[in-house]
Amino acid sequence: ADGEYDVDNSECKGIDTETSAKCDEIPGFSYKSYNCGDTGTFLNNPDNAAVLDCSNPFIDLTLNHFQSTCCGGTSNHKDVCPNNPDPHEAICTSQEDFQSDVVMSFDCIGYNATACTDAGGKYNKDEAKCYDINTDTPDECNEIAEFTYTPGQTCEEFVNFLAIPSFFRTSFSDIYLNCSSPIAYIVIPEIQSTCCGGMNNHKDICGSPPVHEAICTSEQDFQTNATGVYACEGNNSTACETAGGKYDENELICEGIGIANPAECDQITGFNSEPRETCGEFGLAVYIAM
Repeated sequence: ADGEYDVDNSECKGIDTETSAKCDEIPGFSYKSYNCGDTGTFLNNPDNAAVLDCSNPFIDLTLNHFQSTCCGGTSNHKDVCPNNPDPHEAICTSQEDFQSDVVMSFDCIGYNATACTDAGGKYNKDEAKCYDINTDTPDECNEIAEFTYTPGQTCEEFVNFLAIPSFFRTSFSDIYLNCSSPIAYIVIPEIQSTCCGGMNNHKDICGSPPVHEAICTSEQDFQTNATGVYACEGNNSTACETAGGKYDENELICEGIGIANPAECDQITGFNSEPRETCGEFGLAVYIAM
């Protein structure tokens, strides 16, 4: 059944347990569910104190799961960790505008590893996910047998990982909020645009990087929004190569032509020069790579 047997707990792990269907198909196994009473007994057992340890980065995810299921309404949620920072504070400034339930990404979930790899994906058995396929839309995932396009991480779930920095040797905040990493300047602003509820609510995590330093001496005179890099776009590969360029069939651009001088591109039959990067974007890329 493509599961993994846990001898100590006599459990078949790595299979779909959201419903009983998958388990019931396996000879010698039975599906067991746990109610809120069982959960309360488990959490009140001193041997399980680590589950509600406030230094655990999963504490907010754990509490949200149990409380939303068992407490009968948000007004009945106990504030288990009052001294922990509000999770939104990791990347946003306004709790009121924070988009807690907005889905940041989607996953392709299923248990047919062969179908995933046949579709060009990479299967992760532990997560039951098919990676390396386009999950921006459901199209590719829905074409794979026995896989479902499923909402992944919400904004609230993401910031719950960021809000408490110490648990693993390398924490999520070390990865995402590291100002010496491209992630802090490229990925985090995209997440903030999705989750913070407006530009005014973006937390200034790293400040403005000195992007001018890569190529200029004066920050005051740096032309941040001017076009610094052009792309020569078209579909005539022969004309591109005749002009001394290299044609990229995937990007439909003539590489090595008109990067800084759009007139060079405009002279090639079937090609037009289009803005690709501003001076600020180019400077940021160079700054991060330095």
